[in-house]
Amino acid sequence: MWYFSRFFLVAALLLIGSPSVADSENCALRQLASLNVTMSSDGWVLIPIQVGPTKLEAVIDFGARYSILREAVAQELQLKLVTFERESRFIFGGVAKYKSRAPLKFGNMSIGDTAFAVVQKPIGNDPRVAASLGVDVLTMFDVELDLAHGKVNLFAKNHCPGKVVYWTQSSPVSSVPLNFTAWDWLQIPVQVNGRYVAAVISPISEDVYVNPHHSVQNFGVEIHAPDLPVVDLDQIPMMPLGRSTPAITLGLKTIAMGGITILNPTTHVFDCDDGAWSIERTACPDMPNIALGVSELKKIRVYLDFQDRMFYATVPDAN
Repeated sequence: MWYFSRFFLVAALLLIGSPSVADSENCALRQLASLNVTMSSDGWVLIPIQVGPTKLEAVIDFGARYSILREAVAQELQLKLVTFERESRFIFGGVAKYKSRAPLKFGNMSIGDTAFAVVQKPIGNDPRVAASLGVDVLTMFDVELDLAHGKVNLFAKNHCPGKVVYWTQSSPVSSVPLNFTAWDWLQIPVQVNGRYVAAVISPISEDVYVNPHHSVQNFGVEIHAPDLPVVDLDQIPMMPLGRSTPAITLGLKTIAMGGITILNPTTHVFDCDDGAWSIERTACPDMPNIALGVSELKKIRVYLDFQDRMFYATVPDAN
């Protein structure tokens, strides 16, 4: 499905003030927050946040340009809701009717007044999910994903170049460029079955998801979209990467990132349409080639360096 997080939106709609989270006179790595991870019923990463005076749970979506908040939560917090103009509502796919602003905190770190698109639908199937954090917030600092140890850590971005993998002095460190696509997917180059392909980092996928579009060219195996029943869009929650599909063996044996290789990943196929676009499915060409989900991200320890646009990874217990 095409949800609003995949669409372009003029920046003036959701301007946010960037906080000063780093000391420009010191390039030593500085941790800003350490957040305990829980898992949603969909298998997505959840982190604690505070919006205004209220502590909530949020997912992190590196494929969403803007952050979102559930309308029921916004009303409970008595936030002022501002109606999007007609064109903006169309861009948001009819999902977000309102926008709002509220103070946002991670632990003891205050981000200050933050913009949210306000959505009526639940975000996934877990009622605990109150918000989804997009790259408007997530790229304000560097992000460490230490999912094997149940942590997401946030760091100031003005560190010494390349001096970010603090947890090991001797273990091999993989490093590859970190880029954004035109659709705002956060992606890295990987090798799947020895073939180079761009992969996205997806804490909102339970496992690896692959795109059947051009699968022989990308992966060396033929993959077909799953045959799922037609659904009423009004009756299902927001699923940023489309509906969950059954795990299936696809012949993907290795995913290599620099010097680190993941063996025999658990794989699913995106619920997308490779031909004519249909209302209940996303067009396959607009989806990422492959998404590295939670089960595989737990097998590595990742540092996303948004200052230098680099992805660093080690094995999870490197020391």
